[in-house]
Amino acid sequence: MPCGASLVEQHSFARCERGVSFGCLGTSRSIWVQNCRGVFRCAGRRPPFRCGYPEGAPAYNCSCGSGRGDPFWTLSDEETQALARPREAEERRGDSPHRFALLLHGMLGTEVRSSSSDFHSKWHDGGHAGKRMLLRHCAASHLKYVVDAAARGEQVDVFAHSWNREAAPWFDEAYGVVLRGSRHEPPQYTSEALKARSQALSIGRAALLMREFAALRNVTYTLALAIRTDAVLSSPVDLHRMPAETVTFAHWCCKHRKSPPATCAAAGTPRLPLLAHCAVADYAGAHHRAADVERSYFVMDWWLAGPPALVASWGRIASEWDAYAARNAELGIGSLWSHFLWAQHVHEVLRITPSFSSAVCAQIARRHFEVTSGRA
Repeated sequence: MPCGASLVEQHSFARCERGVSFGCLGTSRSIWVQNCRGVFRCAGRRPPFRCGYPEGAPAYNCSCGSGRGDPFWTLSDEETQALARPREAEERRGDSPHRFALLLHGMLGTEVRSSSSDFHSKWHDGGHAGKRMLLRHCAASHLKYVVDAAARGEQVDVFAHSWNREAAPWFDEAYGVVLRGSRHEPPQYTSEALKARSQALSIGRAALLMREFAALRNVTYTLALAIRTDAVLSSPVDLHRMPAETVTFAHWCCKHRKSPPATCAAAGTPRLPLLAHCAVADYAGAHHRAADVERSYFVMDWWLAGPPALVASWGRIASEWDAYAARNAELGIGSLWSHFLWAQHVHEVLRITPSFSSAVCAQIARRHFEVTSGRA
């Protein structure tokens, strides 16, 4: 074929087949696609590029050079520097008593595909390129804004659990020597209704890696930050300013309400509203619930921070799932979402008063690239 087009990763339900649903456009350096959507690459040293977007047209023509400048398939200079920066393999010593754990958890998707779509669609995946690239973007932000943002003498150790068995070498490559423990396995719960259970179990297993390393090295962590692996950070995270005696969640602006104009912004990222509080009804619908349940049983579930023992307790949501689900129904909350189960765990199991913070400015990577690529 003149352009040497090949499929990198399929995004359409219909099968992408060279010569049938995609191919070179005459002798030009372009391709055509029909009833097919995904990421392609032409011969030579050209970057990958999307073709078949925006959805809805019967056919598309795409230039082989259209991948240049794509915010997803091209790392920025800052991201490249963050991933390549030398870091110490041995434990750092200093005057600060603070040592922190960054717990990465969950399943990787791609820039156009949610992680859970693996569970409930007939998606034909043409490769792992999108997942690996998404991890590199996220890892660059974690390293820059958490690991490298630690104050002099402080240390951040990274522990990762994922439901992507193929991802182990990607994590090793991205996080390097600061990755102290890593476990990657096939998903245990493959139902959309059990996403919250899957997330809680992943947090618990990342925390177990942390506790095993702490016991082996005889170290004590001041605080653990558990965050979705596919979260992109856009500003430094000052961990030692977070309360070390309770659990901290994100302030979140409920999209259904008017909120103060406080935002979290960074160059090249969407502005993220953070301060208004959401009620259960904003996400679970109207229901006859007690006023304190309506007001207090919703938290944002992209990250949490707290003492290591409290963060490790999130595994109980998975191991005692039936009890949490039954109690959720008693509270009049029909959806088994992490938003509500996390709040139940804090109020009724840990029996503590959480704090809320805008210190972690995060966005799910897929949504981040919907904005930066103009597909929002």
